[in-house]
Amino acid sequence: NKELEATSAGRYDWRENDRSYFVGFWSAYLEYHFAVPKWTVAVSQEKKVAHAPVADFKNRFPLMVVLSFWVVLFLTLTEIRRRLVPLRKLTDATRQIARRDFATRIKISSGDEIEELAGSFNNMAETLGRQFDTLEAVAEIDRALLSLTDIGEIVKSALLELQRILTPRVSAIILLAENDDESGTTYILSPGEDTLREVTLGRSAHSELGALSGRPDAALAEL
Repeated sequence: NKELEATSAGRYDWRENDRSYFVGFWSAYLEYHFAVPKWTVAVSQEKKVAHAPVADFKNRFPLMVVLSFWVVLFLTLTEIRRRLVPLRKLTDATRQIARRDFATRIKISSGDEIEELAGSFNNMAETLGRQFDTLEAVAEIDRALLSLTDIGEIVKSALLELQRILTPRVSAIILLAENDDESGTTYILSPGEDTLREVTLGRSAHSELGALSGRPDAALAEL
């Protein structure tokens, strides 16, 4: 009561029946307007009740920490696995390329740099495949030149290798006469056929070569 009379507002501790309370009070001065003594409003709350949220938080906090740790660990492992799976695909594809399996392709849809890397890898595999096919075709043609004596078989072997690496609609080889630039023979082989067609050049062989080299869909190699 002394504390209530000494000030108009404040708080203090109060004990009753082995219970502790927080007490807050505020005085309303009514004498000037209503000619009555001041009214003091006091509110009390047991300390155990006031501290209950803090005690509850202390009990729950360790559980929240453990749960957060496992959630973070799970998300971390998931992200690492998501990153490692494309890298594992790239590693396996690299081993396939090392075994000269240039048909290997990687499909990755991650939407990031790894997807771009996979696209570059596929382009590299395609380029290497074409280059090795070309080298093998040239080597096969060289073997045919060294092992075969029939000009028709040599030309046929060369055309089959050209079809394998270029997949043209029609492939042909023009052989010029040894001592006559004005004549020669064209050997033609269509895909799926096994018989060569021979066409003797009736006009200048160089004119035939010039006409062929002017076509955008023709590949001309001079040997």
